[in-house]
Amino acid sequence: MKKLILLFICLSMIGSVAFASEQQNKGSQNRETDMMPQQELSKDTEKNKWSFIVENELGSYAYDNTSVSFLEDKKGKKDSNIVKADIKTIVVNKELLKRIDAKYANQLKNGDTTSYCVMHMIFNRAEETYKVTSLQVFSMKRKTLEDKVVNNGFSPIPEKSFVKATLKVLNQYIEVNIGDMLFTKRYLVI
Repeated sequence: MKKLILLFICLSMIGSVAFASEQQNKGSQNRETDMMPQQELSKDTEKNKWSFIVENELGSYAYDNTSVSFLEDKKGKKDSNIVKADIKTIVVNKELLKRIDAKYANQLKNGDTTSYCVMHMIFNRAEETYKVTSLQVFSMKRKTLEDKVVNNGFSPIPEKSFVKATLKVLNQYIEVNIGDMLFTKRYLVI
């Protein structure tokens, strides 16, 4: 009987999360397609790879659910408080997009424009801090405009930011997938 009640609660939670997600996505047209990077993977694989986080006046944000994992220390022990993920930003603010296009003007040819960037981010869930370890900027025609390693330390997560929303979504993802995350995917802290 307890198992039946637990199953009912889990199914109810899934339904409510799906409903909330559907409500959050109203007003945005074809967001999943917008979040797909132009890579040589099938459309179905790409569609399922990127999950929406939030949209604000600057851009739309998504995380690569295949990249979410706990980091290991040098002894091979996973730390469930330290999680990494790739975050994609599609810039929607026209003024910001103009400034970014101006920065890469010498690389943008034949009407090409900046499309999106992917940041490799690491979060300390317990301390609510984060850092960006690398950044890639891509054009609409799939050209890599910038690919750099960032050597910043951890910073506090600002309230009401896409980073705060990202941590919240990643924590939800972790709650559902913690077993798989603890026993698969090995990454070392750099």
